[in-house]
Amino acid sequence: MIKYALAACAFGSYVTESVASAIRKSRFRNFEPYFGTCIVDDEQSQLSARLTKQLIAEGGFHSASVHLPFYGGGLRWDPSCLDEPQRQEISARFIKLIRDHADLMGPMVTLHASNEPPLTEHPQRIGQVCKSIEEMLPTARELGFVINVEFLPRTCVGNCVEELQQIVSHFDPDQVGICLDVNHIMNRYRELPAMIDLLASTGMRVGELVQLNREDIDFENRECIVFGKGDKERKVYFDARAKIHLQNYLAERCDDDPALFVTLLKPYDRLKISGVEIRLREHGR
Repeated sequence: MIKYALAACAFGSYVTESVASAIRKSRFRNFEPYFGTCIVDDEQSQLSARLTKQLIAEGGFHSASVHLPFYGGGLRWDPSCLDEPQRQEISARFIKLIRDHADLMGPMVTLHASNEPPLTEHPQRIGQVCKSIEEMLPTARELGFVINVEFLPRTCVGNCVEELQQIVSHFDPDQVGICLDVNHIMNRYRELPAMIDLLASTGMRVGELVQLNREDIDFENRECIVFGKGDKERKVYFDARAKIHLQNYLAERCDDDPALFVTLLKPYDRLKISGVEIRLREHGR
């Protein structure tokens, strides 16, 4: 079943008097509190918890899910930690945090599978995440919540469908699922608008698209040179919308690869034809 909730982080993690007032005036009811605010027992955290409980009691705040911490309190909160004793300690901290704040719990818990480890460590870390989930499941069954592993960006464990499926396939689907964060999904294929507009307005082939370099694009005249079959060179023109989307995409790039379109993850290699086809197919769904 698909459920939607607004993350508390959308208004700054902590629930303040002004945030509580805004929630009371809004028509939105499904929220996801962030348990990172419960790590440190200071005045701000106490006020946030107290206001959240008030909102729940008033019926204006439904805790649809709870997001477990991925940082805070000067502690590591990485369930994929390769140091086994430390991973067990992290898992135990998660369980204690949930039990200590059971009155704020919802029917689901969102788990960050890792921080941002090297991709070469992912196979081993996936096994560590599964161990952590296994240790949390008795508490989940007792308190009646589902553990959802979050779809994450960059080099985090769970940054692709295959890794998420590898994790959740170890468990009962009624007990362990997947959380899709709209922010991560929207940024997932940030090059799509530029890619689609460039293909549509120029009529170039996908094979020609992936050969383009940044320097091949003449923004002033809205044109570029492509090399077709038999290395035949031809000039194509793109429209104003494609220009805007291309400039926005290139402005957001954080790499120095000369290719016009690159892969999602480091080391940001030139995108292949299959990569374009996957993006277009997923967008079409």
